[in-house]
Amino acid sequence: MIVDIKINEEICSESIEKEMIVFMRKYNREVGGIIGANQVRIDSFVSDEGILGFDIHEYTPDIKLLNDVLVDWHNKGIVFRGVVHSHLKREELSFGDIHFAEKIIKRNKMESLLMPIYVKSIDKIIWYSVVL
Repeated sequence: MIVDIKINEEICSESIEKEMIVFMRKYNREVGGIIGANQVRIDSFVSDEGILGFDIHEYTPDIKLLNDVLVDWHNKGIVFRGVVHSHLKREELSFGDIHFAEKIIKRNKMESLLMPIYVKSIDKIIWYSVVL
């Protein structure tokens, strides 16, 4: 199940959302990163240019980089909460996005995964949560 959520200051700090937008608006291809929280509120973001492939409409995360970050976060008590990435125009999650989220949820025994999308054409982040 996919849930379109209304983001507010209680879920993500304004400064982190702005940091995500500033990073992703620089690119004319899909890029992304991971988001985490010390408690409930998203207060950590690590950007990822991804692995450059043949399709500018596809974000392929740099797994080695992000796994190293996740180990560091674990040691600091930061909980992985989701994957953010950009779309040039599409305002909803793709089938591939949903499949990717489901794999992460199952492998990590999570209940849900935040999957915000920065939509370049409207210069805005739309927040989704994928729940199994």
